[in-house]
Amino acid sequence: MAGFGTFRNSYLYLRDADFSSKALDRFDKEQHNFFGHAEITLASFVQMSEKWAFGLINRSRNMATLKRIPRELAKFGYEGLDHPPLHNQRFEHSNFHAKGMAWGEIGIYAGRIIHQFGEQFVYAGASVKILNGFGYAGINFDNIDYVADSLNLEVNNFEGDFAFAVPGWGKGYGAGMDLGLTIVKTLQAAGHHIPHSIKGNCKSVDYLYKIGFSLLDVGIIRFYNSSTLRGVENEFLTWDGYSNQAVTGLSSFDFIATQKLEKSGADFYSDSTFNAWLPVSMSFQGDYNFENGFFASGVLMAPINLGQRHGAQRIFSAHASLRYEHRLFEVGVPLSAYMIRRPSIGLWLRLGVLEIGSGNFLPFLFNQSVYSGDVYAGLKFNILQSKECRQYRRSQKHLIHGVQIFRFRRIKPTSQQAK
Repeated sequence: MAGFGTFRNSYLYLRDADFSSKALDRFDKEQHNFFGHAEITLASFVQMSEKWAFGLINRSRNMATLKRIPRELAKFGYEGLDHPPLHNQRFEHSNFHAKGMAWGEIGIYAGRIIHQFGEQFVYAGASVKILNGFGYAGINFDNIDYVADSLNLEVNNFEGDFAFAVPGWGKGYGAGMDLGLTIVKTLQAAGHHIPHSIKGNCKSVDYLYKIGFSLLDVGIIRFYNSSTLRGVENEFLTWDGYSNQAVTGLSSFDFIATQKLEKSGADFYSDSTFNAWLPVSMSFQGDYNFENGFFASGVLMAPINLGQRHGAQRIFSAHASLRYEHRLFEVGVPLSAYMIRRPSIGLWLRLGVLEIGSGNFLPFLFNQSVYSGDVYAGLKFNILQSKECRQYRRSQKHLIHGVQIFRFRRIKPTSQQAK
């Protein structure tokens, strides 16, 4: 079992890493981004068999992304619409969105060594997943022109759409897949090596470096249960008395928005089903072995925009890490950079089967302002040898021990020879 959660943004922060205080905001940037991701993995494994690998995927995921949010709207979101310094001013914004999705995945993984020559391996793998949509909320602003005062919000020339699915089990279903390719350079010739097999004398081959490419989360969920999609083009609406109609959830937002659109005579379209994409991304990975227990690795994660209106979405990120590995423990120092804020430095540890870590721990040590935070923990069990190899190694030990006893008995002089 493993859990992972991260939150990063450029707008809200905790001064001096004080969790007991209210989060403060930055109003000095034109646009702001927010990204959150949480994941729980259950009952997952990978089984190696000679040149093949097979696995089971079973996890729950949540992802929320707010991208290019104008600072005035971020301020209204933080203070509420009743914020006099921004009243009676006309603001025009375009091309920003807010999206969040929760879903579950269960699937199978298969991989194989597709090329093996000299000191080089090439692995290819793929996974196919069945998806269960747990909930969704998203809004796209193509254009908006608005003015707020102490009582009303007047929206002009609004163009965009919003969709939601009330949280719960089985709000939608879909399918997804991942593809990957890895090139491995080994420390010794392994052209005829067969991993995890007595055909290769159960020998292990260490790598010098690995280079990988992956296409992740190609898939879609069709939400149809307690789901709604509404779209508007170049329309005007007034939210009069907004303080008396507080938005308390997805359903209340839809009710209020629909009521205001109908009252304004707006022409809008509606549907009870919609498609939501997984966070389609490209990933590039590298790992280098210094041959003394130290390793260096790096990952680039780049989202792919397929023109999808709704669904989960990643943001561009880069990660580098230096780690030390031992059979009983590991320690690593990761450096992470997102398109949101300055890079952060983390620390993670493995003690036996327990893994814990954080990607941004320095602000908590030095009482700096905190814009991001993440934590992960899990239990990881590695069975380094197959059942056949364990039996083979035991038989080899017995054979060697028997030969040693035999040789010892053959060369031991008798008492008569000793005289």
